[in-house]
Amino acid sequence: MKPLSASQALAPAFRRSWLLLYRPFQWSSNLKLTTAAVATSCFVVNFRYTFPGAQAIEIPSIPATFQQAGGFGLLTLIAALLLIDLFVLFFYFMARLRFALFHSLVHAGRTLAPGFKLYERQAARFFRAKIAVWLSIAGLVAAIVVVAAVVIFSVATLRTPDGKFDTGVFLVLFFPTIGFAAFVAIFSILLQIVLNDFILPHMALENASLGEAWRSVRKRIRADRESFFSYFLLRILILVVAGPILAVLAFLLLWPVFWALGASATGYATLLDDATGFLGGLQVASTILFSAAAALVGAAGSALLGGPLMVFLRAHALYFYGSRFKALGDALDSQVPLESPVPA
Repeated sequence: MKPLSASQALAPAFRRSWLLLYRPFQWSSNLKLTTAAVATSCFVVNFRYTFPGAQAIEIPSIPATFQQAGGFGLLTLIAALLLIDLFVLFFYFMARLRFALFHSLVHAGRTLAPGFKLYERQAARFFRAKIAVWLSIAGLVAAIVVVAAVVIFSVATLRTPDGKFDTGVFLVLFFPTIGFAAFVAIFSILLQIVLNDFILPHMALENASLGEAWRSVRKRIRADRESFFSYFLLRILILVVAGPILAVLAFLLLWPVFWALGASATGYATLLDDATGFLGGLQVASTILFSAAAALVGAAGSALLGGPLMVFLRAHALYFYGSRFKALGDALDSQVPLESPVPA
């Protein structure tokens, strides 16, 4: 495969995405791929659901005698540790799912199970790398919070000799803080793109470690800085342009469903207002039921509307980097011919 620019990789990426999702169209395979793409990209489209006029549900507080019991602190610690474990398992599952989606896109498959099983070790290694990256980003965010707190405290306490607000101190401290925050945000975005789009293929196809994969990626970026810079800009531009369009579509399509669910939940809440006993439990159950239904509708809407875009972005990354990484490029060429017709 010859090297492709960021714009040249759009056509084959669209072609592969179209063939996987719509040639032929199957609800099961389509939802599998789009849901995996949305979940691993943390992309949600216009997810908003409210209960107009619904009464708030009061959760009873923990009795003080139980809080003062000797085992309460231990139980709280155990619950916190279990919650942390659940989060870790969830993100590990997302890493496995990302490799499964990678395998499906590369090998033009419509199932996730083969890739989910095949790349277990690579996904674990990638997960540890992501943990290190998240901790680094968290440290930078903590630094921003500390700097912002210092700026706020300094601006609030320092005054001019006549006791007025010191505009000079504010300007001197404010703009560097904003610049540092913008740098951290851009650095975090670029780091995630490098990890997911460039480092992951080396881990999957070469069983490379994070250091080995990064050295290979860095060598290619140095050899073609302009193309990679264009790729970063195009990736952000696609999301900036497509995001509002998908949000409007999701609002027009999902708002009637959300309105119906919200109106139904409000009706049940009003009907069972001040109910006790079994009816009170029924009120809580109806609220939970309608909230779960809204969550399913929102997830399905995100998968059907945002999923194809996320699949396309993943395919675009594969073709752009595959034209510079021979093992990936050969795998792509061996599956879907570039001469496949693109729908009008």
